Amino acid sequence: LSSTRVRTKGTGLTAGPFLLYSHIRPRRGVSIGSLDITNGGSVVSGYNASIGGYTNLGVGTVTVDGVDSSLSSIVLMVGEKGKGTLNITNGGSVSNDWGDCTIGSEAGSEGTLTVNGTGSTLTSDDDLFVGKYGKGTLEIQAGAVVTNDKAYIGRYAGSQAAVTVTGAGSNWTSTSDLYVGYDAASSTLDIKNGGNVSCYRGYIGYSAGSDSTVTIDGVGSLWTVTDYYNGIYIGIDGSGTLSIRNGGGVSSKICSIGRNAGATGTVTVEGAGTVWNNGLTIVGFDGTGSLSISGGGSVIDTTGSLGARAGSSGTATVDGTDSTWSNSSDLYVGGSGVGSLSVLNGATITSKGESARLHQFYKRGEFPLAVVHCCATYRA
Repeated sequence: LSSTRVRTKGTGLTAGPFLLYSHIRPRRGVSIGSLDITNGGSVVSGYNASIGGYTNLGVGTVTVDGVDSSLSSIVLMVGEKGKGTLNITNGGSVSNDWGDCTIGSEAGSEGTLTVNGTGSTLTSDDDLFVGKYGKGTLEIQAGAVVTNDKAYIGRYAGSQAAVTVTGAGSNWTSTSDLYVGYDAASSTLDIKNGGNVSCYRGYIGYSAGSDSTVTIDGVGSLWTVTDYYNGIYIGIDGSGTLSIRNGGGVSSKICSIGRNAGATGTVTVEGAGTVWNNGLTIVGFDGTGSLSISGGGSVIDTTGSLGARAGSSGTATVDGTDSTWSNSSDLYVGGSGVGSLSVLNGATITSKGESARLHQFYKRGEFPLAVVHCCATYRA
């Protein structure tokens, strides 16, 4: 066993490639290294900062604590081949310029990165990988902020990845796309207790074999997706689940649930004050999609579609008093695919588009209403 500990307080340290697992590479045993950056101290690496590093026996821990305490590099790896931990607390900051930030880089590696407290920041000018080939965990807590370009939660097959954004003021911004479960990876994103996540486009269950979940839980918890033309894909070729509950919210422009043939997408909107604001909601585009609204949850969109294209299947259930699905334009049930809509136990749906758009499911007897009116509202 070999062990090294480095501390910097209120002074700067500039180095070339920074590999923290020990100063010694032993032939046998575990190599352990730690670095504490506190009280305004700073460490600058001219290229790599690798924590838990260069061998699968490496164990590295870095703590960046306090206002003006900082670590910067071009490439940041937390758990490159071994086990790495990075804690950013009490206003500390970590940044990497040009290169990627990776948590759980190689197969068999394990990386944990925690950003905690108001003023604590992680900034990556390029992509952020949580579980690239290994196991990655990212925690954003108590008002901390993380910013990056593109983000992957579970990039390659065999990876394990989880991200949690929790607490008022906690914010994760991806200026480009956010993938939750990319290449046959199983991944989770939890947004809770007032945490916020924003991205340009969002994908849950991107590739065949991936099975991933996003959960937004609690008042003030919000996922915002800004792209007007692509928005959120839930099950694009794999399996994706979006759960919004207990006053959480999602804001998006367009969503496809069960995008491609063979894909499965599931969305649940549950609980009083839980709201999904969307533009176009497609439940079953070429794949299989389901939407459940219950317990006073609400979906507000422009247009809804169940079973859009031939071979697709889209199912929606709106259940319970104060549960609502409001369409400011049309609602299509069974476009070229199979659509099914159930409105139960005092729930409400509203469509203010042309009444003819609703005829398809009336004719099949799947909706217990004999007369259709423009700007129609139906309550179970």
